[in-house]
Amino acid sequence: MAKGLFEKNLSILKSIDRDLWEEVRGLEVSKDLSLFPSRSGRPTLKVGKALLHSAYDPIREAEGWVSHHLNGWDGFSTPLIFGLGLGYHVVEMAKRLDRSFVVVEPDLRVFRCALEVVDLEPIVQKAGLLVSPSGDDLSILFKDTFHLMPYPPSATLYPEEYRRIERRLALSERYRILVVGPVYGGSLPILGYVSSAFKDLGYEVEVMDCSPFREAFLSIGDIIEEKGNVDKLRSIFTTFLSELVMARVVDFKPDLFFALAQAPVTVDLLERLKGYGIPRAFWFVEDFRLFEYWKDVAPLYDYFFTIQDGEFFEYLKDLGVKNFHYLPLAADPSVHRPLQLSKEEMEEYGSDLSFVGVGYYNRRHLLPHLIDFDLKIWGSGWNGLKPLQPFIQREGRWISPEEYVKVFNASRINLNLHSSTVHQGVNPYGDFVNPRTFEIASCGAFQLVDRRSHLPRFFDEEEMVTYESLKDLREKIKYYLKNERERKEMARKARERVVRDHTYRRRMEEAMAFMVDRGFCGVDSLPGRYLVRDLVKKAGPETELGRYLLRFLPRRSIEMEDIVRDIREGAGSLTRPETIFLIMKEMMERGV
Repeated sequence: MAKGLFEKNLSILKSIDRDLWEEVRGLEVSKDLSLFPSRSGRPTLKVGKALLHSAYDPIREAEGWVSHHLNGWDGFSTPLIFGLGLGYHVVEMAKRLDRSFVVVEPDLRVFRCALEVVDLEPIVQKAGLLVSPSGDDLSILFKDTFHLMPYPPSATLYPEEYRRIERRLALSERYRILVVGPVYGGSLPILGYVSSAFKDLGYEVEVMDCSPFREAFLSIGDIIEEKGNVDKLRSIFTTFLSELVMARVVDFKPDLFFALAQAPVTVDLLERLKGYGIPRAFWFVEDFRLFEYWKDVAPLYDYFFTIQDGEFFEYLKDLGVKNFHYLPLAADPSVHRPLQLSKEEMEEYGSDLSFVGVGYYNRRHLLPHLIDFDLKIWGSGWNGLKPLQPFIQREGRWISPEEYVKVFNASRINLNLHSSTVHQGVNPYGDFVNPRTFEIASCGAFQLVDRRSHLPRFFDEEEMVTYESLKDLREKIKYYLKNERERKEMARKARERVVRDHTYRRRMEEAMAFMVDRGFCGVDSLPGRYLVRDLVKKAGPETELGRYLLRFLPRRSIEMEDIVRDIREGAGSLTRPETIFLIMKEMMERGV
């Protein structure tokens, strides 16, 4: 009987998931798994010393489990059962539930045992099966709203796998995230990359771009000479920008406030966010040794992300900061990508050796020793260096990411030298890796990068070439100019590595996972904003109003404005709920 059922189940499995069928068909039952009859006669299973089902009556146990979970189910989200076991409770759920659901079995060996005991046919008619799922398999959890129903023995026996499902469900919530950028500076382009990454992950994102105020902010120093007055006025201007940010918070009502380095955020704003219960995160994408304002801001945030660890982490601990996490920089492959450049573009942007960046002290000292090469320098801050003037492009003006991506693509060798204000060349103590490292690699372009202690975390010697001194650099420039095939092969491997491991999407997914692990769950209540699942539950999913509100489930939370906008963008005759909402909106506007 068991053998016949096993063969039948294999046939069903082959038709729905050939990869899983291949994995399980030749798998022998593990020695630490034992099937034996319960007192009711139905088989039960022991994994090690743990029972997965009742030793007395597994079917009666399954009926009680299903009743318990259906009583706690909201009626409209998709049930997600963690733990198939021998399938008794899943078969019972399929009998009593008039909709599809998903089952996750963390152990392939347990699934193999189940094929000898349970008939898969009624299960696969209702349920999607995920067996020993990888991270990619769990991407399905971003496509629906789920209600987790753990089977206790499985959750106890496989706690890490269960926690992974809990985390993925938390990450799949469509949170509202307000991303706030600086007025100017190196982290300004990162604002766009971070925002795009959050959007790609399915979150509702609002961007607070403060760069339009750059000229006004900087002009204070042109109008006023006395430094004290300049600092005072810039502080007032920062307060004004911070009030603009707060106004956007009030309008958007985010679940998460995510600020980048140098964003105009005051202590008062952070305190008000705390009062609203809005979690606050900060990504400090700067060198903690050079920019020390982190000492003042780090304790004010709920989550603090850094591009350095080690010594920096010890300082943060001393400040009492608890939720800090190492989050290195990255690339955005939709921006930093290989390009097919025209002949004219190759002439404009191309050279044997190029450098893109600001003229920091060490760069101003090193680059004059490279002028015997076909060199082009792009970026600002190079004034006053006569030997370099013929090599500086666009009269030392700033160039956009779209332009420097063309430079990366057109250059035979891209020089990458991390900034330093005290070293005459390579900083021997350099740790963090700058965004250029990832961006050049993401373009499929070749680079020579100064040695950094953190670099081996991201690239190996087949993907990235480093140099430690001017002499070392010159030798490697000459070598790689002569070895095009080797250059291109390393660039290809580096791009593959970035696309796989070092994108902003990966970084933001890691940041969200860290926050979820530390208790982040969004905001349940803000004035004028409501969780959709609560509204549907209160209305009743089978009522006319409940059915109408179900369309907003993917959004997690809504406001009256969202509902009215949806109605006005629709077509056809108004339904009764739509008519009522429009009347309510008009009454609100009139103050009735």
